Amino acid sequence: MPPVRKGTVSMKITHFALLALFALPCAAPVSAQQTVPLPAPVYTTAPAPVPAEKAATIRRLLALMGTVKLSQQMMTQMFSSMQTSMPQVPAEFWTKVHASMNANELIDLLIPIYSRHYTQQELNGLIAFYQTPLGQKVVGELPQISQESMAVGQQWGQQKAQEIVKEMQQEQNNKTTNTTRQ
Repeated sequence: MPPVRKGTVSMKITHFALLALFALPCAAPVSAQQTVPLPAPVYTTAPAPVPAEKAATIRRLLALMGTVKLSQQMMTQMFSSMQTSMPQVPAEFWTKVHASMNANELIDLLIPIYSRHYTQQELNGLIAFYQTPLGQKVVGELPQISQESMAVGQQWGQQKAQEIVKEMQQEQNNKTTNTTRQ
């Protein structure tokens, strides 16, 4: 496949495709005049209250799983990638977004989700697992697995975007050829 050259229509389409694949779900307003619609909220109504004992169990599970550390690592990688791919967004924006991320807020948002999907007994079983040597290995390996997975996903997304650009160029060439023949 020929390389995508800077300033060409192919490059612009590739950037748009990559933005659509990876950045739009996390997009936020970047200026007073320019706003991007945010994704719909996860809840259409307030989540059901979680009993205190179950919430404490979920907090313990999330701590054992290293959820805060992993989510901070993933956000740092995502913001770095997005900042590189969107140089027109001021650095101050990325600094403010990163600084506004509060791990406790994330945990509070995750508790109702875990509560809906796991019973107290299942949560206790997960805690027992994550306290084992294998569970701790999963926790230890997950950040590296996530980092490698994100890199592979990004490469895959770029490849797919390039394939679509090539396909669209071919379709445009076919239309141009058909128009000139008529």
